[in-house]
Amino acid sequence: MAVATAVVAVVGAIAQGIKAQNVAEANEKQQKLNNAAVSKATLDSYDDLSASERDVLEDTALQGIDQQKQAMQAEGQINVLAGASGTAGGSVSSMLSDVKQTKGKNLSTIQGNRTTELDNIKTQAEQIRQGGAGRMGNRTFDKPSTGMILANSAMAGASAYAGAGGSFGVGGD
Repeated sequence: MAVATAVVAVVGAIAQGIKAQNVAEANEKQQKLNNAAVSKATLDSYDDLSASERDVLEDTALQGIDQQKQAMQAEGQINVLAGASGTAGGSVSSMLSDVKQTKGKNLSTIQGNRTTELDNIKTQAEQIRQGGAGRMGNRTFDKPSTGMILANSAMAGASAYAGAGGSFGVGGD
């Protein structure tokens, strides 16, 4: 009877050890799958930012060109009006100076907005990086080794054998 109890304990301990190995391997596999999904989502988010950055650069370039075009049109209109009305040179120079000053302010504003938008994109990229890194699993899973399973099984068998009244023949009897 004691031997049968010991055998059952050994088999149970072996089964438990194998189950623990399988669970750890399944958890590792799931973590790798989750990390791959997080990595893909992070890269996709970076791709979205690249498109946003291109849009910002394109929009500000077009705004700058449009501002220069408007300034040239204004300068042309001033020169035409000055020629038609015989306006003195001082007042034409003052009007042209105003146009150039306005153009400079507007271009500066466009550049400032561009810098702000690019800084916002850089901040978003850092948030994406930190979010992706935070969602990545780096947990380790304890897998019992074959040796550990055998040692635990031997101890469980010996304990069950002794608990069932078995004797190991140690002592003076």
